[in-house]
Amino acid sequence: MQILSLGVNWWLNDIFNVNLNYRRITLDRFGIEGTSSGNNTRILLILE
Repeated sequence: MQILSLGVNWWLNDIFNVNLNYRRITLDRFGIEGTSSGNNTRILLILE
C-alpha cells in the first residue's frame, strides 16, 4: 500500500483556522489492486 498525503493549514488570525487535506491511496497486494482518493476540509473558529 502506498499513501500520498498533502495538507495545507492557514491561520487567518489567532481564532480562525482552515485546513485542507488530500490523500491518494494505491493498493497492490495479494492480487488485489485498487486506488482511492479523498479530500478533507476543516474550518476552526475558537470562541472564548
